[in-house]
Amino acid sequence: MSKPREILKGLIGSGRVVAIRNAAMPLRLAPLQQAIRNRGWWYDDFAMTDDQAATHYADDGVRDRFSRTVVRFFHQYKIDFLLKTLGSQCIAESQFVEIGDSDGLVLKALGKTGLSITDDPRCARQVEANGGHATVGLGEKIDLPDKSVDIAMTFETLEHSLNPVAFLSEMCRVARAKVVISIPGVSRTIIHPRVKGLRVGEAHFFEFCKDDFLRVCTHLPLRLASHHKMKVFASPRNPIHWLFYKAHWNRELFNGCLRAFDFYVFDVKHEDQGVDFHESVALY
Repeated sequence: MSKPREILKGLIGSGRVVAIRNAAMPLRLAPLQQAIRNRGWWYDDFAMTDDQAATHYADDGVRDRFSRTVVRFFHQYKIDFLLKTLGSQCIAESQFVEIGDSDGLVLKALGKTGLSITDDPRCARQVEANGGHATVGLGEKIDLPDKSVDIAMTFETLEHSLNPVAFLSEMCRVARAKVVISIPGVSRTIIHPRVKGLRVGEAHFFEFCKDDFLRVCTHLPLRLASHHKMKVFASPRNPIHWLFYKAHWNRELFNGCLRAFDFYVFDVKHEDQGVDFHESVALY
């Protein structure tokens, strides 16, 4: 918890802080809702329900409405991204593995029965409850044979790894055709210190900006096929909501949530041990 928040809670009490946050919910939601509307979506369009969002990370429904809406929006974007970049025929004909999967709902939405790998036994049970197949493991050492799936994908997991290159290498090893990744869409690469009290890997470690991430990928048999930046927020049209949004400006975050995420699709070239950075950049 940040020091200003601790001081505020000490001055007025944690109950009042929660009440103030709840009262400000329309202001907090407005930039997110505008981004959803800009895509032509609304809550009824989402494949993920509010109840599913509440337990997305197996944390028993403790998330507030803002966080649940972010989770639902992000889930819908993942599905839309995969359908548009891979295509329905590729998806239908491919075998998948998802590393860092917490509920199995992306594979389920795609009509796939691929393998979900997670380091949290609670998430593995949740995947199984949703009709998927899960195993407990790590991205740095995937318990699958070489080239055993067509597509390896991971969403918002690589930034938790203490060894992201090993993680990416394992994805390349098990994938015959493609690697799909989303990571925080930060404007500069950030290396976070360990958060006291959290287990290793629970908090973010590396957050790569796009250019630095593509430089890392040149050391691997990956050819960039597609890149999209997901913008989580948009400027609200209501003047009061707009002022609140602008007053809480932070280059990377709004209301504790990352402002953007980078989505990548790479072709795996097993005969290649890395490509020139400019060659990779030229593909988009």
